[in-house]
Amino acid sequence: MDYNLTITKENYNLSKRSFDLLPGNYKIKTVMTDKDSKQEAVGENNFVLKSYDKNISLSDLLLISKADSANIKSGIVPNISRNYPSSKNRIKFYLEVYLKDSIEIKNNFEYSVLNSEQQVIHTEKEDRKLSYGTNKILVTLKEFPFDLGVYTLVVTAKDSTGASITTNKAFYSHWKGLPSIIKDIDKAISQIVYIATPDEIEIMEDGENLQEKTKRFLDFWKKKDPSPNNDENEIFDEYFRRIAYCDENFSNYLEGWRSDRGMVYTILGVPNNVDRHPFEYDSKPYEVWEYYDLNRSFIFVDQTGFGDYRLITPLSGDLYRYRY
Repeated sequence: MDYNLTITKENYNLSKRSFDLLPGNYKIKTVMTDKDSKQEAVGENNFVLKSYDKNISLSDLLLISKADSANIKSGIVPNISRNYPSSKNRIKFYLEVYLKDSIEIKNNFEYSVLNSEQQVIHTEKEDRKLSYGTNKILVTLKEFPFDLGVYTLVVTAKDSTGASITTNKAFYSHWKGLPSIIKDIDKAISQIVYIATPDEIEIMEDGENLQEKTKRFLDFWKKKDPSPNNDENEIFDEYFRRIAYCDENFSNYLEGWRSDRGMVYTILGVPNNVDRHPFEYDSKPYEVWEYYDLNRSFIFVDQTGFGDYRLITPLSGDLYRYRY
């Protein structure tokens, strides 16, 4: 196999499996094992299997990247990532409507897109004539403007009596070249305080619009790319991997990346050793982080007893330089 195929994000395998399950709450766990190294990659998802016992029921929404309208059953390629890199990528989705009555019903369908503040930014309506049994519906929304962020697609079906049912699915607008953690470019710019100068941050923040800010942001990281001849920017990805780790593990009164432990972790990376003392009799809780290659230790003390660890040893001079 060509080595480039083993590292590119464009190479993927789409597998389908079907299971007969009763309505209820489930967790699906997928494990992939490398036969040579025996290393495992694990993915888990919780989901609810609905009960379709009403006169009219809606399935979950399936976001799709492409579909053959002439052969819906086998011609659908799902959008697994749920990402639409720009508003030019028309949002396509598939759903099924189940009718228990044998009469045809003309239903009014409404398709709405909500932003992260749950404000409606786009709406479309149409009437569809539904028949007894399973009705397969394939929809492509009209082009509309949306920016980098998290959105929710809501489908509402109303029958002739005015009764309505809804189903929804979250999706993202995440631009190519950005790590997946980044959902808000303004926040991402503020998060690079540990590697960028105040002047560099100001230049990015002064962009006239989202597109210009993002371009300046990507230009900043492009200059730091240690291997510009491939598609990966390792220093970029690692920096925001650390930010995500800090938010997950050190958040308290502040977001994890803003905390003292988050600052040290983001700048210096994973410590070689962490000595934790959460229940010392004669002292407040504290942690000692050791970096052997720097020959330095950093002490964090929880002065309040609520997990607010503060750095009591200085991080200055050459130490305050991002290390990849």
